[in-house]
Amino acid sequence: MHVTNWKKAAELVAAGKIGVKKNGSTLITMEQAVANDLIYLIPEPKSPHGVDVTPDGTKIIV
Repeated sequence: MHVTNWKKAAELVAAGKIGVKKNGSTLITMEQAVANDLIYLIPEPKSPHGVDVTPDGTKIIV
């Protein structure tokens, strides 16, 4: 499972450091996401049946 650090991504876009405009929307390219450590790989079991997040947002359960 790939997870994005959306708070850091939003800060970088707001600061004008990353992002490209396409059809009026700002997009972050994969190259920009990797270069700025915005994407993380979370190991998951074979054939997961769902994902849930704790109410405080600190844990993901697969």
